[in-house]
Amino acid sequence: MKRSLPPLVSLRAFEAAARHMSFTLAADELCVTQSAISRHIKNLETHYGLKLFNRLTRAIELTPQGARLFDVVMRSLDQIETVARELTGARSSRSLLVSILPTLAWTWPSAWASRQASGHARARRASTW
Repeated sequence: MKRSLPPLVSLRAFEAAARHMSFTLAADELCVTQSAISRHIKNLETHYGLKLFNRLTRAIELTPQGARLFDVVMRSLDQIETVARELTGARSSRSLLVSILPTLAWTWPSAWASRQASGHARARRASTW
């Protein structure tokens, strides 16, 4: 049986807007425009056939249905994030490769070396010509 769920990106936009009580702050967090957040919210409201937010002059507030959805979406996203961390072994896969001229290699910050030694960052240095 096919699930009738809205897009995850719309649920993420809704969760951020509800958490911040601001479409603008949600947009900043997700690196999208405020109008993109508004469209996602409108799509969710169309999908469910009800209002999720009351739009006031300079503010928004969750409707009772929106508050219920927010609680479920927030917990669900938290669970997905927890499982994703468990599956990846809670290790950071981010690394940084810095390529610099040999004449500048001596300026390599010792802070990176100490962070790498403590396991908080992985970094490699490569001298280039």
